Amino acid sequence: MTMTTTEAAPSTMEQSSSSSLRSDSSSMSADEKNEASLRRDAMISDSITSPISISAPDAAKMRAYIEQKILDEDKARDRSLPSDVSALTLVAALALNQAFEGAQALVTDDFSSCFSSNRSRAWNYNFYLLVLYLIGWVVRVVMFPVRVGIFIGSALIFVPVFYATTLLPLEEHLKFALLRRMVQFEARVILFSWLAVVQYHGVIPSRRPNQIYVANHTSLMDFVLLEALMPFGTVGQKQPGWIGFIQNRILACMENLWFDRQASKERALLTTQLKERISDDTKTPILVFPEGVCTNNTSTVQFKRGAFDAATEICPIAIKYNNLFSDCFWNSRRESFWSYCCRIWGSWCVVADVYYLRPHHMRDDETVEEFANRVQRLISDKAGLKFTTHNGYLKYFRPSQRFVEARQATLSKEFERFVQSEDKKEK
Repeated sequence: MTMTTTEAAPSTMEQSSSSSLRSDSSSMSADEKNEASLRRDAMISDSITSPISISAPDAAKMRAYIEQKILDEDKARDRSLPSDVSALTLVAALALNQAFEGAQALVTDDFSSCFSSNRSRAWNYNFYLLVLYLIGWVVRVVMFPVRVGIFIGSALIFVPVFYATTLLPLEEHLKFALLRRMVQFEARVILFSWLAVVQYHGVIPSRRPNQIYVANHTSLMDFVLLEALMPFGTVGQKQPGWIGFIQNRILACMENLWFDRQASKERALLTTQLKERISDDTKTPILVFPEGVCTNNTSTVQFKRGAFDAATEICPIAIKYNNLFSDCFWNSRRESFWSYCCRIWGSWCVVADVYYLRPHHMRDDETVEEFANRVQRLISDKAGLKFTTHNGYLKYFRPSQRFVEARQATLSKEFERFVQSEDKKEK
């Protein structure tokens, strides 16, 4: 592991959800306001971190809302056509609408490309290269148990020593400082097990109150890369199992903010707790991944506004991986975390560049959303990533069969209307 510090257009669902959520809420009932609050939390941009483990009922409500808005627009378009419209006009209107939706499908493909795996193309297409490929494969197979052994051995030593340290009769700030050093050392051991070559560029900003670090997000590896250089606290969803053990036991010394997304009171208090947390510059700095989802390190998606609304100073961090040696993107919907780790251990190495950019403040003439977009563009340009305004949360939603059948029924009624009008003319 090398560490050097040197100075130096949305889819249909997205369009419909964004436009509908801007409607006036003054006439809503209490239940409608609660539902609108839920949609804003997941569909616009005021969240602070990732919607990991979002509940199935909440996801179903949001998907049903989006689908219903699109169906209402289809019906409104059908009613907007005059009853005496000519057959040619009706066919032209339907053709133009379908062509427009086809163009939107291309945008959707652009959205999906942000979350597709970057698999290397096969290069062993002749005998000579095949021999070299097999030699490299044997080397990686031999190294795999060694690298896994390094990780398991370090964990078997780290956990009991860490737990024993928590029992020492020390003052809390001294104990936490010692535990953070241990976590930082373990992060470096994990990078060593990945044979990571990481170069850190730029100058780390001085610690100040009301300061938040933000970075683009490819996988949980991002947190390990940054934690290996300096301790960070973070904001995230409470998790069960072994991840919950790490959150509650190992990372407690970082003074993180964990919350239950299904508990509305905890979500409401999160921004207040975050502001209180970052106002104390004696604690570890807070790191947030404002995209809320993992992308494949070729693009960035919309930065959520929560972190930018809470802090007065934003410290951007740009992370760029070299996909030639390994694909560091973790597609959590297709592979488990341990499968992802095994794939990384079976690759050649992890090569990454981490850029610390100068702090930025919101200008007097820009909104929070514009500030978030400006920081996102800075990170994208520095890491050589494509800037997009797609809402990353939409990767969790797929149209239901009911929605598909309803749109087919609407289109069939429009064609039926055309046929009936032709029959009337013939009579």
